[in-house]
Amino acid sequence: MRQHALEWGRGARASYLLELTADILGRRDAATGEPLIEVIADRAGQKGTGGWAVEAALSLGVAIPTLAEAVFARTVSGAAERGEARARLGDPLRRGGHAIASDLGEALFATTLACYAQGFQLIRAGAAAHGWAGDLGRAARVWQAGCILRARLLTDVDAAFAEETTLPNLLLARRLKQTLVGAEPGWRRVVAFAATHGLPVPALSSALAYLDALRTRHGATAMIQAMRDGFGAHGFERLDKPGTHHADWS
Repeated sequence: MRQHALEWGRGARASYLLELTADILGRRDAATGEPLIEVIADRAGQKGTGGWAVEAALSLGVAIPTLAEAVFARTVSGAAERGEARARLGDPLRRGGHAIASDLGEALFATTLACYAQGFQLIRAGAAAHGWAGDLGRAARVWQAGCILRARLLTDVDAAFAEETTLPNLLLARRLKQTLVGAEPGWRRVVAFAATHGLPVPALSSALAYLDALRTRHGATAMIQAMRDGFGAHGFERLDKPGTHHADWS
């Protein structure tokens, strides 16, 4: 896996976090001689910054599902019931993973792009709500100058915002379309493999769902509108006429 991380970290995919990942995977524990990653407990702490971002997104009405999943994944990792859940329900893992190794890099890269897109949507909404300058390209340049988020991809992100000053979402950038479309098949294979083999990949799967939700013409939320009107008379929008409407539920 270290070799894959090294390969993914070259060229357009290079990033600080990939470099750090490759370094970790190559380290051995001084006490046992085992790979360092194998002796570290599967529990992640957090300082609260991710939670603050999720709270801000909720208050501003911005969707950042992948960033939220990253926060919740850490929370689940420390859940007291994890051991009992495995004892009662069994280990979900189904062995075998070499078939999708070549797709992991594409899935990771596309998910990173989706995470950036969600983060920039939050910054844009915050800027509008609080009167900030909201220069998204400048934010990308600041991150690239020295931050754990720094990655070669941010150069393209900066250029995308410069080329399309009214770009509504980074995932719609013409500059990045070929990269995103090219990564999609492998991304889907990774998420499907993970689901069928009992591997939790909340960030990869939620980022893909975010992309699909953005471009789905008619999804499941029509049912949510109808249900809200049915139980609470909240009304719904129609496709054929403007305004708020109600159905006769009697």
